[in-house]
Amino acid sequence: MKIIVRKIFTILLSSVVISVCAQHIYQPNKNKDADKNKDADKLYDRGVIAFMNNEFDLSEDLFKQSQSIKPADDILYYLALIRKMKGDLCGYCNYAITGKWVTGTPLSKLPVSECEKEDSIFYPSIDTSLSYSLKTTFRPCTSETEKYYYIKDKDKKVLRAFYIIPADSISDTIYRTKFPDEEKLRPRLVYLVTETPPCFIGGEEALYRSIGQNLRYPEEAKQKGIQGKVMIRFVITEDGHVTGVHALNGFLRCLADAAAEVVMATTTKWIPGKINNIPVKTQMNFPIKFTLK
Repeated sequence: MKIIVRKIFTILLSSVVISVCAQHIYQPNKNKDADKNKDADKLYDRGVIAFMNNEFDLSEDLFKQSQSIKPADDILYYLALIRKMKGDLCGYCNYAITGKWVTGTPLSKLPVSECEKEDSIFYPSIDTSLSYSLKTTFRPCTSETEKYYYIKDKDKKVLRAFYIIPADSISDTIYRTKFPDEEKLRPRLVYLVTETPPCFIGGEEALYRSIGQNLRYPEEAKQKGIQGKVMIRFVITEDGHVTGVHALNGFLRCLADAAAEVVMATTTKWIPGKINNIPVKTQMNFPIKFTLK
């Protein structure tokens, strides 16, 4: 298998894009696989026609059949719209929120305003050159809540951003009125933006070498012609270990597992991010694109 790594590397809130290309090789069942892909394409085309004719039950059945043979983000886009047409908002949101992390596809264009409720709190600041705020995102369908704290300069540039690891089942309600003390809470903080970002030991070339050595295009995905981008989120600890690895878009499960494994293989090979020259936990997003040629 030939692996090509496209060098686009930006730490933290930006993305690391790694394109993995697998060349088709001759296999005894190659023609059989090609026939299956054609069947999937025909089911997809019929599903689109049924959708345009408002035959949503038929369309959903055809799309699911196609998805079982040849998974694709475009199919998930239509399945999301069908769920909404049928009044299943949570079913729609399940696709739409995942679609936020699948850039460049129709799935990523689905609005999530009905799926996420946001609230912001601004804290008083003695230093007028800085602003302190808390952004809370609540997802009614899953009862998930995300709380991110931000410190910005007068030009609204984010200087630091973090969330607090819960200490117990009791939420930190005190921070609704008081901005968290970073020094006291340091062991429980995971940063999104740091003064010094994490970096891979040995630099970019070492990172891509590690990716090339450990990443494998899943055989099932190759046989079914499955392609796509998987966004992996993980945390780099104070000692450079990788933890909390999970896929933000899990529909392409076989690809997500392979992407997660290659990220886990980089553990202990990172120099952690720092605040005031002190190592801190840092959250990263890591997109890996799988492409068949």
